[in-house]
Amino acid sequence: FSVVISVLALFTSFFWINGNVDLNVLRINHIVLFYLFGISGTCFIIVISKMIEKYGKCAKKILKLWGQHSLFIMCTHAILMIIQLSEIISEKISNVSFIKIIFSFILSMAIETILIYITESSKIFPRWIKK
Repeated sequence: FSVVISVLALFTSFFWINGNVDLNVLRINHIVLFYLFGISGTCFIIVISKMIEKYGKCAKKILKLWGQHSLFIMCTHAILMIIQLSEIISEKISNVSFIKIIFSFILSMAIETILIYITESSKIFPRWIKK
């Protein structure tokens, strides 16, 4: 099982070979690499999800919370400029783009998690916003 994860992680990490992909303008560069890396990335996520389901109780809880409130997160991350704030802060911390992306995600989701708990405990918001 760990060999499968290692192979998928290694293979998926070479996604940059295909270059910048933009589905908005249908720029996929090399079509075989596009599908190959897409399928390997999908398989990697499925394997990681099965591992989280089996071993990660804390990760399972937080992913369940984010999944139940995904519409709320989708609506607030742009309106409240949480992503932009995270990117500004990550610029100050590192020049490596991968680290900036990971840090921006972690900071954005931490802020969103706090907002979720505030709205769940608040009497101001209607019931349909809570769940």
